[in-house]
Amino acid sequence: MKRFLAIFSGFLTFATSTFAQDILPVCERTPQVRDAIVSAVGASDCNDVEIPNDLLSISNIDLTGKNITELQAGDFSGLGNLHDLEFRSNALASLPEGVFAELGNLNFLNLRNNPFTSLPKGTFTGLESLETLSFHGNDLASLPEGVFTGLENLQELGLRENDLTSLSEGTFAGLGNLQGLNLSYNDLASLPEGVFAGLENLQELDLGSNDLTSLPEGVFERLGSLNFLDLYNNSFTSLLKGTFTGLESLQTLSFYGNDLASLPEGVFAELENLQELNLGSNALVSWPEGVFEGLENLQGLHFGGNGLTSLPEGVFERLGNLQSLSLNNNDLASLPEAIFEGLENLQWLDFRSNELVSLPDGVFAGRANLRDLYLNDNPGSPFDLSIEVIETPRPGEIAISIPLGMPFTGEITLSAEGGMVSPAKITIPTGATSIEDINVTRNANNSGTIEVNVASFPRFPVENQGSYF
Repeated sequence: MKRFLAIFSGFLTFATSTFAQDILPVCERTPQVRDAIVSAVGASDCNDVEIPNDLLSISNIDLTGKNITELQAGDFSGLGNLHDLEFRSNALASLPEGVFAELGNLNFLNLRNNPFTSLPKGTFTGLESLETLSFHGNDLASLPEGVFTGLENLQELGLRENDLTSLSEGTFAGLGNLQGLNLSYNDLASLPEGVFAGLENLQELDLGSNDLTSLPEGVFERLGSLNFLDLYNNSFTSLLKGTFTGLESLQTLSFYGNDLASLPEGVFAELENLQELNLGSNALVSWPEGVFEGLENLQGLHFGGNGLTSLPEGVFERLGNLQSLSLNNNDLASLPEAIFEGLENLQWLDFRSNELVSLPDGVFAGRANLRDLYLNDNPGSPFDLSIEVIETPRPGEIAISIPLGMPFTGEITLSAEGGMVSPAKITIPTGATSIEDINVTRNANNSGTIEVNVASFPRFPVENQGSYF
């Protein structure tokens, strides 16, 4: 028994010695990496770093802005407990094969703002624990199929601001746990049909500022967990019905800054959980009937800068949860009566820079939650807010009428010539069209008529300075 233990002990000693010999001496590493290791362990010199114990104590290395032009294959050998590695803003154009092979516990790798033009297959071998990978702001023109194979725990992948012109169907193969993918500010002109296959856990996809003109049928159909999709600043001119099939969890969708000239009826009908829809700065001069069918949970609709000339009656009637409506910078000359009927939760209303000359009676009726209203830069602004004193069938009583509906909560003061009015100060709540039960009594020495006037009009709240009446 003693002889066996002696042999086993000798084996352990030999294995540890071999491991230490395979680690590149700290003094022989790329100077910036060497210095970062020395600093991380608190040594005075690279010769004082104990291998392997000191190396295994390092969890973070920050090499931001160190003007690194190249790395050696063994620069990170022995750093088996490294979790975060920062390489932002250097001059790296390529990586040696297997440079990250021993970083099995690395969670975060940031290589943004370097001049990478390509990534060879196998670049990320050994990074099975990686959760976040950023290549923002590089010069990547292409990605080989399967380049990310082995990164099964990756959750965030950033490829913003590169020169990507195309993607293959297998570009993202093996990334089943990916939650966020940023491909904005590239030069993508098209997407292959199965490019997102296997990304069942993807929650956020940013494809903004590319050159996309169309989307293949079913490109999103397997992205059942996606809740954020941004396609701003592309070159879309139209959308096909069925474009959004499979996106039952989508909450935010943006097509801001495209060239959309038309929308098919029911194009958004499958997006039953959508909360924010941004179609601003397109060329949509009209809406088809039923364009917002199925969007009962929509909370924000942004449609500024389209050249819209009219609104169909009842277009918003099923959007009972809508809180924000922006139709600024269009060509609307009038609004249909009861256009906001059913929008009880509306809080933000923006009609700046249109061609509105007047507002229909009752336009704000029932909008009790309205907090921000913008009507400036219209031909009719400042718009008249009429508050009228009217007689009632009941003797000794009058009422206040607000034909438009009160666009904000305000206080008025009533005065009576030849009598008294009670209450003299009246608070009119937002959305009200009338105030009743106002009593008028004649002075004892007055045998004639009593004239009741609005002595002071309400002031706009400070937060509504954009409103003009």
